[in-house]
Amino acid sequence: MISFSISYSQVSNEIIDSKVNQSDLKKYINILSSDSLNGRMTGTLGQKKAAKFIAKEFKRLNLATKNNNSYFEKFPLNKTFLNKIYIKSLTKDYLNFRELIYIGNPINNEIEKEIIFAGYGTEKELLQISDFTDKIVVIFTDNLRGFNIALEKKLIDKKAYALILANPKSENQFLSMQRTMKDFFLKKKFYFGEQKKDKESKFLNRFIFKNESLESLFNISIKKLLKASKTSKLNKIPTIKVRLKCERITEKIETENVIGIIKGNTNKSILISAHYDHLGEYGKSYYPGADDNASGISALLEIAEVFSCQNLKYNIIILATSGEEVGLLGSYFHSINENFNSNDIILNLNLDMISRTDDKHKKKDYYIYSIGTDINPIFKNLFTQVDSNYHKSYFDYSLDKSKSLTGVYHLSDQYSFYKKGIPSIMLFSGLHSDYHKITDTADKIDYKLLEYRIELINRVINEIQEKI
Repeated sequence: MISFSISYSQVSNEIIDSKVNQSDLKKYINILSSDSLNGRMTGTLGQKKAAKFIAKEFKRLNLATKNNNSYFEKFPLNKTFLNKIYIKSLTKDYLNFRELIYIGNPINNEIEKEIIFAGYGTEKELLQISDFTDKIVVIFTDNLRGFNIALEKKLIDKKAYALILANPKSENQFLSMQRTMKDFFLKKKFYFGEQKKDKESKFLNRFIFKNESLESLFNISIKKLLKASKTSKLNKIPTIKVRLKCERITEKIETENVIGIIKGNTNKSILISAHYDHLGEYGKSYYPGADDNASGISALLEIAEVFSCQNLKYNIIILATSGEEVGLLGSYFHSINENFNSNDIILNLNLDMISRTDDKHKKKDYYIYSIGTDINPIFKNLFTQVDSNYHKSYFDYSLDKSKSLTGVYHLSDQYSFYKKGIPSIMLFSGLHSDYHKITDTADKIDYKLLEYRIELINRVINEIQEKI
């Protein structure tokens, strides 16, 4: 059981404060957020450049390596994403998130199908069509987001191949879905091992069409299509032959955490983590990720420099993770590694976005959120004690609801270690208007604020070395 004990470390608060260097912080953040690292997306050349830079700094500080004289903890991932998606008629190509929105399972080979019009899909209208087998059925609906499940089951029973849905009364719903769903559907997804195979589909592949695209496809106005539906003359609407492809690419990639160790005199460790990956490219630009999370990595390097030459009771593990933005994958991999013993970790401090100010605080308010201190009262007491002795920065506990896992606590790497039973605290300065945007740039960092926050964190680490 963790308990308070006599003083051990000889690190003074004055030494801790004096070694946090704003020039170093600016250098680290400018390098990591530069376009030369291409937004640091997991598995990309830019991410690997960032990993090499961090490892080079670990070597400069003479940090010990974990395994095989390497700072890298490599791990494989699968990356999957939608690629070519289209329906081609004789006269036009209809592309995903331009003329249509595709929702369904991949159809990786180009295939030929026939499209038939079934109005609103009423029982009376369905009886007008003799054969649905392997055909794409066009259905009108007033709600593109919530299609009639009973009707879909009927079409499945009739062996239809897919659906084209359109709202003839309004184009606005399509435009709203086009705007709000694009990033999610086209986002690259990462996972370990083999992806679970899709169970036998209980729904039809769907193509949501713009009204003008549907008119172009049939070469008939929406008004005439509605009239055919109303007058039970669906046989007047010609069938259309098209070719379609809905391609999903899966690639195997390799990425790496970067780990350096400052040796102490026991087998117990304090784990300090921060993720160095980010979101990659945005059109022809890159997401800089200066606050998210070049700031955390810059702090990680400064902390390593402060403690690297000290006589410590506990090891300090400096962990820069990859794959955080795509599902906390780097911290998860580290936590399940066969060489990882959660019983040897006293505490995880995870640094994620610590150089800006959120809307709740004044611009020059040198707070930092401490989220998770309520997991263990000993650490809450220690943090409070540090607060009382340092006046340049302070801990804000207002988001400290980790026991109920509300808010942001489960969205960053400390959650991986929390699930292993390790007291884990997220240090965070809050969300701002540049979060996950290409405007999260180095020129918006408050370096004095960042310096004082790192000094506060260093005092916590020193107190743990001395009193736990």
